[in-house]
Amino acid sequence: MLENEDAPLAVAKLSLPYKLRYMAATLDWALQVAGLNGASAGEANQLRLALEETLSFLINSYHDAEPWELICVDFTLKNDNIAEFCIANEGPPIHQERIPRYDPQDGSGSDMDGLWYFVALKAVDDIKFNNLGNRGWQVVITKRLEQGLGGEATAPQAHASGTGTTPAFTVRYAKPEDAGELIDITYDTYRYTHPNEVFYHESRLAEAIAKEEIIFTVVESGGTIACTDSISVLPYAPGCGYVGALMSRRAYRKTRAVLHLLNENKRYMESNPLGLDLYTSTTVTAHTGSQKAGEKIGFKPSGLFLNEGSVINFRNMRATDGIRESFVVYVYISKKPTLETMYLPEAHHDVVRPILAHMGCEATLSAECCKELPADTVLDVKTMSIEKSAQVTLVQIGKDWAESLRRKFFTLRGEGIQAITVLVPAFRPLPENLDGEMARLNGLFTGLTPLSTSDYYLVYCILNEPMDFDRIQVASPLMQALKEHIMQSYRQMSSELL
Repeated sequence: MLENEDAPLAVAKLSLPYKLRYMAATLDWALQVAGLNGASAGEANQLRLALEETLSFLINSYHDAEPWELICVDFTLKNDNIAEFCIANEGPPIHQERIPRYDPQDGSGSDMDGLWYFVALKAVDDIKFNNLGNRGWQVVITKRLEQGLGGEATAPQAHASGTGTTPAFTVRYAKPEDAGELIDITYDTYRYTHPNEVFYHESRLAEAIAKEEIIFTVVESGGTIACTDSISVLPYAPGCGYVGALMSRRAYRKTRAVLHLLNENKRYMESNPLGLDLYTSTTVTAHTGSQKAGEKIGFKPSGLFLNEGSVINFRNMRATDGIRESFVVYVYISKKPTLETMYLPEAHHDVVRPILAHMGCEATLSAECCKELPADTVLDVKTMSIEKSAQVTLVQIGKDWAESLRRKFFTLRGEGIQAITVLVPAFRPLPENLDGEMARLNGLFTGLTPLSTSDYYLVYCILNEPMDFDRIQVASPLMQALKEHIMQSYRQMSSELL
């Protein structure tokens, strides 16, 4: 799912050393970039003045800066015509409450050391100082512009079939000849970081559409594809369809086009023309908007994939800070689950039981272990090279299953894989001490993923770096309970490894 309410209209960046001699060039850049993005001459000069006073203060506060240290200045124009200069500073801490207050009415008692702040704040709407912890400090200067980009439309004008200024939308399914335009919209959304390489090859994409390997729902406005989503049947799970790759042209991201798309997805899954057991999808945890949209059309949450997604370079959206994305696993149940007994460690029964009930699965939970395991372990490995992630399924759990996983992890990491998810079949008895052996591999139980009416899998995420659970935002109370359960397991695993 795609949520883009806060996407900036323009972004520009500049870095400079902690030397006053670079100020003139920096301020000339600031004046130009503000003017190019809709600031009047007066507004641009006011922004320049605030930036000059703030940068002078920061540079003068850090006399012993190393030659290689830089101040980074980002300019952003937001959709509500707010111009913003964001200054990243790794100099001494800034305590806003300690900045002396200059009072022009008090000629004797006023502190001249605060004059710079008085001048800067008078020129703009607000100046904030943010403590970023071990990433230093940030100063954010904001000013609302009267005209901005001169009223440039964020969505195209109505076509002949529409009325007023609202675009008219039609919904259909993509044909092979749409492949070229679908590649364009892929770039318009992801640049070149979409995880499915087929989306960048016109002939391969046209063939996939012709064979119904990928079914694209498209929303059109005046003959132009405004947004699209896809459904693909998983080759390794013929009863399961994957819903994903929601993409929208920038001009239509603040229109009702995406709503038309979601409604058509709901209608398609309800009619279920392919006769699938279920549909699955993943939504980001950087925000909860896409999760709420998914639940609104009938998706049920079943688990979390921690750190599985690589950094996506969304076009016309702020870049992330380089940290991998975690996902919520969602399932749309088309046919009643037939699983009678689900096997999982008893420690997870209480958190899993309401998740199953929400999906309509009436399976009995059991912690029974298999007494006799076969000699050999069989693994199925799927790698996603662009995302640098891998999914390892324990097809057959042999006596050497833990050592087999350890060897496979070593190989995958040597190939540059950064995130590994292990799927353990929950439809047959488990190996003994599953959680303990997984913990020794840095693996945590993070929920479920069903692939048919009876084939449910336990999800274990292998963590290669510390987890920041504050970054994971979940909308569902079921996922909040699961997140807290995972955090408790993580703390326990971390203490045992110390």
